[in-house]
Amino acid sequence: MKKILLSKIVKQVGLLFAITLCSTISYAQDTIKTSGFTFVPDSLVITVGDSVYFSDIGTLHPLVFNKSTTDSFKTPAWFVFDTVGIDNFYCANHVLLGMKGVIDVQSATGINYVNRDNFQLTISPNPFYEYTTLKIKSSGQKINSFKVHNVIGKEIVSYDLSDKNNTLSYKINFSGLEPGVYFCSIYTEMGLIETKKLVLLK
Repeated sequence: MKKILLSKIVKQVGLLFAITLCSTISYAQDTIKTSGFTFVPDSLVITVGDSVYFSDIGTLHPLVFNKSTTDSFKTPAWFVFDTVGIDNFYCANHVLLGMKGVIDVQSATGINYVNRDNFQLTISPNPFYEYTTLKIKSSGQKINSFKVHNVIGKEIVSYDLSDKNNTLSYKINFSGLEPGVYFCSIYTEMGLIETKKLVLLK
């Protein structure tokens, strides 16, 4: 009985280790520190899904992102970047001294990002089991297609939207795929407009 119990514990610990290891391998993790009145480094190029740890932020150097200017962060924290584009950040107390930086979040598929003004993509639910719904609204560029890739960039699903209008809703069936992380990319005539991470649960 003790041997069986020990065997189960070993298997569970091994599974937990494997999940943790896969999570570590899947995405890069970078660290940004402060040195005097500068961020080190003050610029990063990362891929969708990567995380960045701001290690020295606090009451002296409260962190603010331009995309959420109402929020300041005063304790060291991880931030996961799951949307393609430019994220500017700065110290609320010392921005006038040039204490700022930029994070360039690039597509996992390596395709160039274009202007996404007047564009909205929502995915719900996410994470999800088997099915999720994409809602796309665009009052600017014409939407051509959307594609789903796995974490190594292999195309899983592709939909041609060139004959559709610019307000779309699609329910996608993932029931035949392995659980894990996928990326949904929306394209216009000019190229990639946005990529979002999808998490398929078992």
